[in-house]
Amino acid sequence: MTSTAPPGTITSPVPAAPRDAAVIAGTATLVMAVAGIGANSIVLGVTGSGVPGTAQRIGDGQTLLGLAVTAFLVVAVLDIVLAWAVWRFFGSTHRELPALAAWLRVAYAAVLVTAVGHLATALDVTTGPGSDDAAAHAALTQFEVTWQLGLVVFAGHLAALGLIVLRDRATPSLLGIVLLVAGFAYAADGIARLFVPDNAVLLAVLTGVLVASSVLGEVALGVWFLVRGGRSR
Repeated sequence: MTSTAPPGTITSPVPAAPRDAAVIAGTATLVMAVAGIGANSIVLGVTGSGVPGTAQRIGDGQTLLGLAVTAFLVVAVLDIVLAWAVWRFFGSTHRELPALAAWLRVAYAAVLVTAVGHLATALDVTTGPGSDDAAAHAALTQFEVTWQLGLVVFAGHLAALGLIVLRDRATPSLLGIVLLVAGFAYAADGIARLFVPDNAVLLAVLTGVLVASSVLGEVALGVWFLVRGGRSR
């Protein structure tokens, strides 16, 4: 049967292949988890802290930081893929919220690419002639600030996704609750690191909540997508 919708009409996702969308969403989520953790670990290990010696540290870890930049770009691309998969999987039954969650994920991907641009700048100023500690440190600071702002946007995505999961009869409600907690943790952590960066106790607590809720929420949802997603819809 051919579609009778006029050209240019925006239609709802076709619910005929939710399993395909679930596999894509699950795979993207788990690959992003590995790539994101690896890239973040590299950045933290290479950059260190303080202005003195920044250029030297980046120069010594040039290859690793290049890998981190590549990994972050892969994450950004997969963010867009996951945004489509989430809209495809939930959009036929939940309408507006999946679209909101998808667009917030795309917005986060755009902010992440902008942040990665600052990492590339740090590499450029340390590998070119007349490397400058202050310029390299400034680029790294811009990366951190931009990324933290992006994580606040990402928190909105997790909150929307958590509400979708809570409303979806086929998805475990516990995952929705954990995603909402993760969204709160991402937002609180991002804001705290921007405005109270010297409060080590608060940041440690928020980081612990963030890591735990991310593992239990995002990764668990990715596994659920792969194992169960779309089989009972």
